[in-house]
Amino acid sequence: VDSESRKHFVLNPDSSLYNAWNAMTSFAVFYNILFIVFRLCFTDVQVQYRAAWMTCDYVCDVIYLCDMLVSTRVTYLEHGLRVTSRWDLAKRYVSGTAFKLDVLSLLPFDFMFFI
Repeated sequence: VDSESRKHFVLNPDSSLYNAWNAMTSFAVFYNILFIVFRLCFTDVQVQYRAAWMTCDYVCDVIYLCDMLVSTRVTYLEHGLRVTSRWDLAKRYVSGTAFKLDVLSLLPFDFMFFI
């Protein structure tokens, strides 16, 4: 991370730090894809280990929430120049489709397991 990025707390999408972050969020997505379907199919496991599943679910939710914050700091190119303005970065993320999908992913669908 260069000094300009540290000064403004922004991330270059080509940086190894950002790639590592994406890898961690990918593990959270993989967990949700695999284990939510597993728990829907095997309800006895869901009931028996409810506290463990809910803990893992909420850890993933925290990762997703942090990813939303990180996404407001990822730079992009505009007319060949890297945009590093925190306001412009946040505005671009919040006005995009990714933000809407991220908010949707944080809705508490966990409560469906109690029904």
